[in-house]
Amino acid sequence: MGIVTVIMPVYNNSEYLREAVESVLNMNYSEIELLIVDDGSTDESGEIITGYLKSDSRIRLFRHLHNRGTNHAIKTALRNSKGEYIFFAAADDISLPDRIEKCLDIFASDPRVGIIASNAVIIDRNGNETGEAYEIDSYINNDNISINQFKRNYCLGATMAMINDRDILLREDMLQYTDDYEIALEYLMNYYKIFILRDYTIKYRIHEYNFSNNR
Repeated sequence: MGIVTVIMPVYNNSEYLREAVESVLNMNYSEIELLIVDDGSTDESGEIITGYLKSDSRIRLFRHLHNRGTNHAIKTALRNSKGEYIFFAAADDISLPDRIEKCLDIFASDPRVGIIASNAVIIDRNGNETGEAYEIDSYINNDNISINQFKRNYCLGATMAMINDRDILLREDMLQYTDDYEIALEYLMNYYKIFILRDYTIKYRIHEYNFSNNR
């Protein structure tokens, strides 16, 4: 399948960053480029990333001098991406080992699939599973998710995988304010399908500095 791009925006994530990076580097599918965008961190995140640069050539680092927001960090990575497929990896989450393999099998089975949204195990700040999960509602399926996505967002950015359609993603008006919801709608309006993968592909960390679950 060739190189897959994994995008990791970072902003003051030093507490969890090592675990997040290593979970990506240790996935079963090894032909990846990990594009890390340090979005103006003021903690030790930059030093941690620099240490990984010396040990793994699959990592590339891009820096924003000031914090510009996750959407701009993602766009910086997209401009520099080489992979046919894009995976998002939050800097405080843990990617499970077979995440990429499962998604690539789905992309290969149907060229109309543009986005895959999956489920996630929820962990606390210490990495302990809470017994809860982020799961797409059971009444949402691959036949009706397209229309329901216009009503509310079912594509949690941290679990998303997508075809790297640069005509959509690098359009000047894209990713100005949001990320996962906007991307999903644009893909639908360009005749792609969203596929629901009911498997857990990440461990999604909930803590006091995590805002995405409240958007």
